[in-house]
Amino acid sequence: MSALGFAARPLAAAGTPAGDMLRGEGPVHALLPGFPAGAEGVRRPGVGGSPARLPASAFRTTRAGDADKLDGILHGDGVLVSTGQQPDLFGGPLYVLYKALGACVVAAAIEEAHHVPALPMFWVASDDHDWDEVGRVEVLDADGRSRQVSLEPPGGRSGRSVGVTPVPDGIVDCIDDLAQHLPQSEFSKDYLDRLRGAYNPSRTLGEAFTELLSGLLADRGLVFLDSGAKEVRSAAAPLYARVVRERRRVAEALAEGEVAVEAAGYEAQLHRRAGGIPVFLDTPGGRTRLLADGEGIREGLRGSLRSEAEVLAALESDPDRFSPNVALRPVLESWLLPVAATILGPSELAYWAELPPLFEWAETPLPVARPRPSWNVIESKVGKVLDKLGVEPEAFADGGRALADRVTEEGLPALVRAALDEARRDVGAAFGALEEAVEAELPGVRASVGAARHSAVSALEDLRRAVLGRVRERQSVLVEQIHKAARHLYPDGRPQERVVSPFYFLVRYGSAFLHGAGEAADEWAREGPGGVAGPGEAG
Repeated sequence: MSALGFAARPLAAAGTPAGDMLRGEGPVHALLPGFPAGAEGVRRPGVGGSPARLPASAFRTTRAGDADKLDGILHGDGVLVSTGQQPDLFGGPLYVLYKALGACVVAAAIEEAHHVPALPMFWVASDDHDWDEVGRVEVLDADGRSRQVSLEPPGGRSGRSVGVTPVPDGIVDCIDDLAQHLPQSEFSKDYLDRLRGAYNPSRTLGEAFTELLSGLLADRGLVFLDSGAKEVRSAAAPLYARVVRERRRVAEALAEGEVAVEAAGYEAQLHRRAGGIPVFLDTPGGRTRLLADGEGIREGLRGSLRSEAEVLAALESDPDRFSPNVALRPVLESWLLPVAATILGPSELAYWAELPPLFEWAETPLPVARPRPSWNVIESKVGKVLDKLGVEPEAFADGGRALADRVTEEGLPALVRAALDEARRDVGAAFGALEEAVEAELPGVRASVGAARHSAVSALEDLRRAVLGRVRERQSVLVEQIHKAARHLYPDGRPQERVVSPFYFLVRYGSAFLHGAGEAADEWAREGPGGVAGPGEAG
């Protein structure tokens, strides 16, 4: 067995938009355009042909020659395949890397199948202000236990956009803490040096995230766009202005999307707030949602009430203070750029299903949606446990408890098992006969017989548990292997890809990890919609 394997895993549960899209069935296909099976079935995108609203200088390219290619795409000759994420600390968990690889291979498939220039694009959502989610990273320690490293918001930045925040001094301690938890290997210094090089005080956290991820995927042609860049915020201002002016129609479009999703049998995700406008404003109190209030616009629930004219004037004079909410961000991306397709996680697909009316309002083509790839990284020591037990990784989702019980039962000597089973049958038969006898002759003692029967059965169960406990001790090595495999595949009961940082695997296996992930992504693209439909997580 090779040192690492990548096993496709269930991405989304049945009855969710992502799960139904993976199966090629269900009402999601009436809501969102999806990919036909196989790279050869990817239809020619119906976008491109006109200049984008952003120049190539707003992007970061990673591969020689891609700057000219990007410039051509932005001038109407080609398309982009997008994905994105908040600038999670140190690149975030594995699925962030998987989303990026998904965009890379789909762009290559479009280019090969349709002879149209295509590049993968990663939208760095630097506007996000959820420090609790973005400011932490987890790795596995030597015992396979999850260890978390967190970055506290610098003074005055709580509630404000993470990505535009300069890298704080506390990052040094975070990297040192991470290094303490990571295994030591010949690759450790290289990848820890990459972290230190990316996260230096001359950058924002969004720029540091981009520097790190672009270095890991330098050969894949991924281009990056930071939503916090001045070019992006200035270019977005006309769309925000239209949202403000047409806020009632925007609210109607979002309501239409919610109704359509619920009529299709799915659960609405966007949870619209009364009067909510899908634009945030940076205020002294933090990133604040705009709310329609009569004929005016209020900055949050208790903020200042402004006239429409005042908000539009602020947009024109200081567009850097404005950013989109979760519903408007995808529309903004396609309004700015020729996005032919987008790679989404299951929770993203769930709310994207509500967005077609908003895209229609914005007179912007809706990209083809594809669920992201999803894998379990199988180290050889974990693979040996899987092979020994003849199970799939999903069998460890409960922490390995059911498997540990199974191997304990299977380890019970046959003679002991037979004797315990016979004792249970004999007790049942004996007390059954006794109950019949007293029912006929001494009905007053029937309750006592029942209590005695319960005590006898309980004693036998206690005995069985004691026997199984001794068997478990004899099976302790295998049971511990099961629990350790569970900690690798489902740390603390959560899917590996949503918890573990790629740096755990990078410092253990170096570039072989990236090579293996790249090969898995290429295979995912060849197989069509990708991933596995099954009882996966809904979010």
